[in-house]
Amino acid sequence: MFPLLLVSLLVTGGFEAGGRIGVVFPSSGLENTLDAAALFGANLAYSAGQNRLLIDYSYAGLQAKQASPYRFNVHDISVGYGREFILGRVSSGSVSNWGFEATASAGLGLLSRAVGSAREAGKAPSGIVGLGFFQRQGRYRLSLDLVNTLFLEKDRNGSTGIEVGQLLSLRAGVAVAMGRHPKKVAKEEPIPQPTPTPETTPEITEQPRVELDLATIHFDFDKWGIRPGDAKTLEGTAWQLLDAAKQNVKPTVTIEGHCDPIGTSEYNMALGQRRAESAKAYLVKFGVAADQLSTTSYGEEKLVTTDETKYEMNRRCEFKTQ
Repeated sequence: MFPLLLVSLLVTGGFEAGGRIGVVFPSSGLENTLDAAALFGANLAYSAGQNRLLIDYSYAGLQAKQASPYRFNVHDISVGYGREFILGRVSSGSVSNWGFEATASAGLGLLSRAVGSAREAGKAPSGIVGLGFFQRQGRYRLSLDLVNTLFLEKDRNGSTGIEVGQLLSLRAGVAVAMGRHPKKVAKEEPIPQPTPTPETTPEITEQPRVELDLATIHFDFDKWGIRPGDAKTLEGTAWQLLDAAKQNVKPTVTIEGHCDPIGTSEYNMALGQRRAESAKAYLVKFGVAADQLSTTSYGEEKLVTTDETKYEMNRRCEFKTQ
């Protein structure tokens, strides 16, 4: 299951790179000796739908509260996972959205202390959790996060115990997507045919015509499996095509996959293609010739409705005959 999820992320996602600034507040005893300080950082994310894989670096240099040459420097490198909870779009019909994100990361802290000319350095594993607000606008992503970082150090008194250092930080960031939108499916232009002269006009034999009523099917959120009710609809479509074949009529059907506007354009384009392929596979399994069926995806380009309470109408496959 996990390998399938990982492959899905790699195929449908895109990279984002950005930077952060903020304020860090010492806690768990550190606040007694250290003042709050500025925080700087950079991050790289791989975003697919509402899932994000994170690599983050941050630095903060905390000074002693009293007039003292004591300084505590913290470099932290971490890897983690973030999950976005989309609450709405920036504007009606827009692919830009906003909401909240929860993150969890594990990392390594490079800690150093300096008192006058004396210096001490060490490493400590870190655990990081965060909750914040984000807004996507085109290729840009703005965020404001509250982050709690825990460092686990060996007791400096020489015992085998563990000291826990805690830093709370408020971070504002901006990131830029580095991926490109996939190319749209090119529409085939009809090839002009020469107009036959009266002397060479062939006799046209009228072909039998069959009226088809191919109903649209719908899907659950972020799914491409055929639901039981829609399976019955697909069976009706298959019977119509099979009956037409018995009359020597084999219309070509294009299966169009569509999505709601939740998630990135790249993810929805891939999801629409999977829905179209799923519908084609069901029809072929039922007996329809594969060469009668072609698939394409429009992602979120052709919305039926922008009413968020009726997004299910956008998660669909339509069948167009040629």
